[in-house]
Parts: sequence; structure tokens; C-alpha cells
Amino acid sequence: MRTWAVAAVAGVLGLGLACGDSEQSPPPALPGEPQIPAPPEPPSKPEPEPGPFSCEDLLPAPVSPVSRDIVTGFNDSCELHPAMDGAGNLAYAAGYAGYGTYRWYVRSPEWSPLNSFISRPTPDLWPQAHGFQTVSLICGGATSGIEFEAFDGMGQSLTTVGLGNYSGCDGAEFHDAADPAGGTVVAWVRPTSGELDERQRELKVQRFDGTGQTRFAAVTVATWLLGAQEQLAVVVGTDVQGRALVLWNGDAFFGAGTTAGRWLDAQGAPLTPIFQAQVPSLGSASMSRALTPLIGGGLVLQLDGMWTRSFASGVSSASAPPDWLAQRRGRLEIVRGGRAYALLPPTPSAPVCTQQVEVLAPDGTSCGVMTFETEPGACASDPLVLGADGTILQQQPLAHLLENGMNGCIEKWWPGILH
Repeated sequence: MRTWAVAAVAGVLGLGLACGDSEQSPPPALPGEPQIPAPPEPPSKPEPEPGPFSCEDLLPAPVSPVSRDIVTGFNDSCELHPAMDGAGNLAYAAGYAGYGTYRWYVRSPEWSPLNSFISRPTPDLWPQAHGFQTVSLICGGATSGIEFEAFDGMGQSLTTVGLGNYSGCDGAEFHDAADPAGGTVVAWVRPTSGELDERQRELKVQRFDGTGQTRFAAVTVATWLLGAQEQLAVVVGTDVQGRALVLWNGDAFFGAGTTAGRWLDAQGAPLTPIFQAQVPSLGSASMSRALTPLIGGGLVLQLDGMWTRSFASGVSSASAPPDWLAQRRGRLEIVRGGRAYALLPPTPSAPVCTQQVEVLAPDGTSCGVMTFETEPGACASDPLVLGADGTILQQQPLAHLLENGMNGCIEKWWPGILH
């Protein structure tokens, strides 16, 4: 704007001089005469300080929902959360495929069947701009271990990467999270191969992009001897600056009941030494854990639904979570092109017929609440899910069995509402 304004003023002055204004430009100096210095430029005005965050344009207008019935079989139901990629392709799990696996089906935005694939039970299928990614634990047989797999928007496998082999699944502990730049970050603890002491453990992290290609290969974050009473627990996350933070039980480093942490840069190189993360404990492996990205950088830790600590990007210390977030419950997502947050409700403890999403400005100012109602006759027991294109997805059981006696569920979504 400043450049345009200066050019406009110069044009007006030039027009005035051509029309005979009294102010004239100095004539060019003759040879041997001293040069007349040009008048000094007026001092530039400082850039205005950014004002408070505004809710303008952050709360979206209502959109009409789409609803589809899903047939799952005689004994099956929609047990896993659906996912929608950035192109509007919907993946849903409808049917147990045997040997601890589920069959996922993929539909186009026009509801045309595209493909199906089988995966191990996993709480999350991470949607990408085009396709989906998953991390699962395979137990039993020669292929026991942790496996990353990427699928395209048609549901066809792009790549499969084994991340850790185990004898059965003893000592296996891993955590995976969506990458805000697209892709997945995975951290896992495994016995160190070739060591004489079977208590030796190593913690590794690997990061994948949105197509399933490696952003950085597996790097070893720490090694230690597992204590007799030590419980394995790990959580990992990537912030919007591309830095990854991994936290794990720090008994071997800082004493019982402590938590250790380490930041890695976008290429997987250590940004910090191992530090005490000032988190009392990550709890047992069964406790739900998440490191959620914040707008601008950094991550906030959530344990069993409670926001506990905040980590500035690349800094080896922790602080209290933001005041605006500390007392709120639910899952925090960055939406609206990185300009806002959406606070999705936690998993309901009992079926609910309405679910609400709060939209917040980057400073935590509440911009309003959106209400999403289930279809008549049935209420939802699953949490709302955010698609990669900003779609809100809601899954609920059918109100009654289908005519042929089969079970099913209802997938309902609000296309691109938080895009």
C-alpha cells in the first residue's frame, strides 16, 4: 500500500508542474558548477503495530449436511472413526476382516465406490490432501511389529514401511500423530537388537510427508536400561514450524515419576539435549496422550483429556497451557487456513443428539459455537471428526436394523465448513 500511495502522489505533482505551478525543478548543473544536493527524503512512517485478533470471517456460514446409510453386516458395526481427505473422498471401516483387521471402504464425493483396504485396528486414519495414512501394531507371526502405510485417494496402497520388529509384541510401545504440514510422525520404543542386556531400549522417531515418502528417516532419540517397575509411555507431535517433540517416561534419566523430552528439527537432527519436561508423569501406556500444534509454533500436551503443559517451539522447558485453553475440554484443531482453532467435543460418555464445535481466534477469543445435530431417531456415541478439507464428520448407529436384518450406521458430514 505504501508503494502505491507514493507513486500516486508523484503522478499528481508531475501533473501540477506541467500546468505551470510556481515550484520548478532545479536546472541541471553546468560543467564545473557544484552539484546541488537533492532535498532529503521525508522519514518513513513506522509500520502500525498489529491489533488484537479479530473473529471477522472466522465463524463460517452454515452449510447443508450430507447423510448416507452404511451397511456393515449381521454382527459388525462402524467401530472406527471415519476420515475424509482434501479431495472429499470418505473412508469408513465397515466390517471385521478377521485376524485382528478391519476392512475400510473409500467413496468419492459423489458417493461412487472407489476401493477397499484392510488395516489393523487403529484409533486414527490420518487424512491427507489426497489419501490416508495409518500406523498399526501387528502381533504374531514373522511380521510382528509396527507398520506405517499410506493410501491414495482411491484407497490403493502407496507404500508400507516396517518401523520395528518384535518377538510377539512384548515391549512394543508407539505413538503417531498427524503432521500439520501433511503426513505423519511416529515415535516408538523397542528392544535394542544385538545387545546382551535384554533390558536395553531405544527410542526412535520417523517423519513421513503427505504422500508417504520419508521426510526424515528413523533417528535414535535416546537409549536406556529399562527399570524393573518402569512403564513404557511415549507421545510425539510436530508443530507448524516443522519441529518434532517427543516425550517419554524419564525414570532412567531423571528419577521415578519424571518425563524426559527432546526436540528435533525438520531434518530429524536434535535441537536440544534430553531435558526434564516438567510433566509429573505420562502415566501408563493405556492413558490417552496428544501433543497438539499451536498457531505460530509450539505444542500443548493433553493427558486423558486434560491440558497439562505447553512447549514453545524448540525450547527445552515447559510452561502452563494458555489460560484460554486450560479449562476447556475436547480436541483442538487448526482450521481456516491456519487463522483459527476449532475445539471439537470429547468422545461422549453417553449417546448425544447434538454436538458442538467452538471456533476461536489465535489468541483464544471465542468467535462462536456451531451445533451439529444427528439424524432423527438415533444419537451419536462417537466424537466428531475433522476432515483434511475442513469437513466435519459425524457417525451414528442406525435407529433400527435394516430389512434384511443387517447392522449399519449413518455417516453424516458438513462439506468443507471449516476450510
